[in-house]
Amino acid sequence: MRTLIWLWIAFLLLCFLLDAASYFLVRMRLDRALDLALDGALTAGISEEDLMWGRTLLRQDRAAAAAKKLLEENLGPYLARRTDTEIFLEQEGEGLAAQGRLKARLPLLLAGFLGREGQIYISKTLAYQGVYH
Repeated sequence: MRTLIWLWIAFLLLCFLLDAASYFLVRMRLDRALDLALDGALTAGISEEDLMWGRTLLRQDRAAAAAKKLLEENLGPYLARRTDTEIFLEQEGEGLAAQGRLKARLPLLLAGFLGREGQIYISKTLAYQGVYH
């Protein structure tokens, strides 16, 4: 009887460790993908001709398309299907900013035992800086 209890405790502990590892690895991957997508959106949305004349105008259609494409490439097919994405591009005067929010659904073991699904929320804002050092 005592051995069975210890086996259940070990099993639950193993499930917890696997869930924690997968949660943090997926969160790190989502964070990196969102950062690359926002950076790519700002880079694709600004034309070189405007920069040569000293203007920073954001072409929102090109920037949004680039952000979605980069997110799909960096997340892979499995995570891209399980992720809801919102990308906001703002321009106030000379200031440009891109904001992204991700909500991903994860099949975690312990949450699956309870009939639920694990979720990760990530939000990031990236401002355009005219000069990078």
